[in-house]
Amino acid sequence: MMKHILLGAFGLIVTMTSPNEGQAGVSLTWDESTEERPYNVQIKGLVAIVTGGTKGLGKSFVEHFLKEHAKVAFGGTSVALGEQQEKEYSKEYGSDRVLFCPLDVTNQASFENIFVKAKAKFGGVDVLVNNAGVGYEDKDNWEKTIDINFKGSVRGQLLAIEHMGQHKGGRGGTVVMISSRTALIPGYLWPLYSTTKKAQLAYTEAMGDEFYEKHFNIRTMSLCPGLTDTPLPDHQGEHPFIPELKPIIGNRSMFVTRQRPEKVSQALLQIIRNGTTGTTWLVENNEPPRLIHFYNDF
Repeated sequence: MMKHILLGAFGLIVTMTSPNEGQAGVSLTWDESTEERPYNVQIKGLVAIVTGGTKGLGKSFVEHFLKEHAKVAFGGTSVALGEQQEKEYSKEYGSDRVLFCPLDVTNQASFENIFVKAKAKFGGVDVLVNNAGVGYEDKDNWEKTIDINFKGSVRGQLLAIEHMGQHKGGRGGTVVMISSRTALIPGYLWPLYSTTKKAQLAYTEAMGDEFYEKHFNIRTMSLCPGLTDTPLPDHQGEHPFIPELKPIIGNRSMFVTRQRPEKVSQALLQIIRNGTTGTTWLVENNEPPRLIHFYNDF
């Protein structure tokens, strides 16, 4: 007897044969007929949480959500800056649509607090943008890169399941990991930063499986921005082992188109509207986001 089991968003078919059929085992093939599930999510009225939301891309994400008539809870470690931005956003968009919370993504209580306060003020949460990131590579601070970039993203994902999952009475929604183009190439200039961003992609593929989407009603996707006209994550412009690489880092960036932050924000909103769970998207050179296909050799 032969059984076919469809696994995941990538349409992986596991073909299982019974021992009495001669050759027992498992064969893996790709189901080319699997079609992406259509989405048409409206940004207006959504409640979004943005980590690392006071600076750089995070700030741009917050502003674009607000411009599209969403409600936003944003967090960061720059408390005075965040509180000032909350006042400014409240004047422009209404105090009923914006909330700032001090946020340390390495701290469970701090991260959960933004979910609790967002639900109390807005009635629920629909989107989590895991954006907070740093680029420490040196022997004294390298663990911060893992704690913030990867472990912080995992913590956010698990809190999203807890507070947004339909199995807990939530209304479901979307989690987007803000990864990087360096996750798609050998990142020798920033080896640890690149590794944590690669880890985000692997976690996205796993948690973006359709089994999780159907159970929790939560999509999980990754967005990989190329070089963008924002400050680099903390200390990403330095190299802990070879100081001579610092000017090389600067010179390499001179020959790459620095895209505008609003192009990345537009890409984020686009994949929230239409993206399929488990997918990874690249946005660079001021172009629309494009879907990255992995495992073409299998």
